[in-house]
Amino acid sequence: DQVAGNAGGVGDIYSLNGLFGDAVFSPSEVTDRSFAGKFTHTINSQTFYEISAEHFKVNYLVEPSPLRDTTRNVEVIPGFFEDSNPFGYWPYDAQGLGVILKGGGSMSSARDHSVVTTTSIKADFTSQVNFQNLVKSGIEFSYNDLDLNYGTMGWGQNSEDAYSTRTQKRVFPIKGSAYVQDKLETKEFILNAGLRLDYSNSNTDWYDGDPFYAQFFTSEYNNSIVFPESKGAPQWQLSPRLGIAHPITENAKLFFNYGHFKQVPNYDNMFRIGRNYDGYITSIGNPNLILSKTISYELGFDYSIDDELLLQLAAYYNDVTDQQNTVTYKSPNSSINYGRTSANNYSDTRGFELTLKKNAGRWWSGFANYTYQVTTSGHFGSEEMYDNPSEQKRYDDQTVKLYQDRPIPQPYARVNVSFYTPDDFGPELMGHCVLGGFMLNTLFDWQEGWWATWNPKGRLGIRYNVQSVDYYNLDMRIAKKVGIGRFSFDIFADISNVLDTKRLWGADDQAYMQSLHLPKSDVYDNIPGDDKVGDYRKPGVEFQPIEYQDQIDPLIPGKERPLYYEGSTGKYWEYKNQQWSEVDKARVDKVLDDKAYIDMPNPSTFWFLNPRNIYFGIRVSFNIFD
Repeated sequence: DQVAGNAGGVGDIYSLNGLFGDAVFSPSEVTDRSFAGKFTHTINSQTFYEISAEHFKVNYLVEPSPLRDTTRNVEVIPGFFEDSNPFGYWPYDAQGLGVILKGGGSMSSARDHSVVTTTSIKADFTSQVNFQNLVKSGIEFSYNDLDLNYGTMGWGQNSEDAYSTRTQKRVFPIKGSAYVQDKLETKEFILNAGLRLDYSNSNTDWYDGDPFYAQFFTSEYNNSIVFPESKGAPQWQLSPRLGIAHPITENAKLFFNYGHFKQVPNYDNMFRIGRNYDGYITSIGNPNLILSKTISYELGFDYSIDDELLLQLAAYYNDVTDQQNTVTYKSPNSSINYGRTSANNYSDTRGFELTLKKNAGRWWSGFANYTYQVTTSGHFGSEEMYDNPSEQKRYDDQTVKLYQDRPIPQPYARVNVSFYTPDDFGPELMGHCVLGGFMLNTLFDWQEGWWATWNPKGRLGIRYNVQSVDYYNLDMRIAKKVGIGRFSFDIFADISNVLDTKRLWGADDQAYMQSLHLPKSDVYDNIPGDDKVGDYRKPGVEFQPIEYQDQIDPLIPGKERPLYYEGSTGKYWEYKNQQWSEVDKARVDKVLDDKAYIDMPNPSTFWFLNPRNIYFGIRVSFNIFD
């Protein structure tokens, strides 16, 4: 119990095993083979066509690590011997240091023996019809063979018949597309206009009966029963595309892009039937999912500075409908409780980008980008369906279920700059310029802190009321290129998190949130301050708790360890030698500066999981032809 308590519970023991052992996660082996070919034929100086074909096959093998050696031959502490835990898979309960460590369940529970094969044929035709018009057209057809066989093992089980949920299905979906477009160029005005036709067909029969039919969804299931099925209907979608680039001065142009885009859902969400060893269905797909549709608009301005720098300002709007979602079906006695994939979600994203680019240069190149965008999302209809009409009415009457999600925007920026020395730069040594061929690449990312909800009083309508700390990170690559004959050697070092920035993990812990000095609010009783979610106590600083009280009563004793913040006066007090006294300002300032009052979440092992890492490598290239 001591170990479990220090680790934060059995769930955290899994996390510790995941960090320091191999028994938690199932090793995965993914093998793929691809055969492809392309034929290109030039008909004349203005026209050519290409025909390509590809056959791609992927085998998935996800199994637990080898069984644990249960021989107790490792002396953990003097006189106490343990087996190789946490190394090696063990699907049963195990005793260790006075704690029952549960096996099975989430310990190496994943299994996958799926085989996915895709065969595709594509043909493209291109013709420069005249000086102004370049016409392209093409078709593509894909045939898929999905032999799905995956799932998770039950608690403490290691048998093919003991899956807690398993999908076994073989389907052959097909999809195709055709397009035609024309690129019109006249007096530096460019217009791209086209149409694309998408075709998708699940090509399978699927259950089409009562969503609360016990004989199909519960332990009453019998695979000898013929259930009602219907053939998946093909889907056709015609999508227009338009792009315009219009010069307004010698160095500036306006551009506009518009298009419709359809996206085929993830095949797992379409064809999944998660049935456990008792016959219950926990999740089921939907082969007739409507294809998600995006309507995209972009309006922008480009300006060239001294023919080296490009300044671009662009505003955009994306409207997405029929996004994938999961609807839960429930019966009154909970014998039926499963999730079914639907397409009742929507979202829209709008924003603008400001970008400065230098695409090429002898000494340096790079770009800087700032993006501000707003995203809203929601769904139509019910996300929970009940067999009991009164339960359904109770759920549907809660209109909050249909409220649109409007997160507060998080602007972000990225700067990527590369510095070079030309290959012929500097003095020569044995025919090689020792100062040439160097490259330094820096990538800096920043994003304004996300907004979270902290509502311990349970007030209605409270969302996104506290902010986290900003995210920033700097990565770097240093490389040197050396050529010897036909060989080229690239020696490099990749450095991630160059500044060794510390980012706190597990910042949603309740005790941690209560200890933060957040901006004043009537939603919580935190001591007022300017803390943000993700702030942390300085490493090496001892924890100094501070408790909140509206008003200190000199007749009521306190505790001697914490300091007390008096809300009515804003003063800090302490209780020592059975009497109250105001805390010295210098001591208060020190505690606040070090953030010694923050009750850090989880064991210290988990506080910061992103240390600076340095990777060294060498890449060797060989030029066959001179």
